Amino acid sequence: MKISLPSSISAFIDAENEIWAPFIKSAWENGKVTQTGWGNAIILSPTGDEVKYSTISYDIYPSLKEALNPTWAEDIEIPDMTKIGEAEGNNRRASAVYQIVQFLMAD
Repeated sequence: MKISLPSSISAFIDAENEIWAPFIKSAWENGKVTQTGWGNAIILSPTGDEVKYSTISYDIYPSLKEALNPTWAEDIEIPDMTKIGEAEGNNRRASAVYQIVQFLMAD
């Protein structure tokens, strides 16, 4: 998971959805990465001046091993990330890795 405090939340989410989402989806569909999912979200709670992040993006991998050391094809071409970087601004960014132990879902 990557948490950020972008200069503009909507511009950052829009840029990720426009640039990163189609790229990473195509990459996993074509076997270029072992990643199997991606998403982004706006952090609604907690709130306040002490909260240093407002967005999160997350990558899904088939195993903890792949999450810690993801496999990317050597010939993969990363898109121009300038628009995402500009929307994020010079604000802080942090990463965390979580292992899902159990997930339940209603039928």
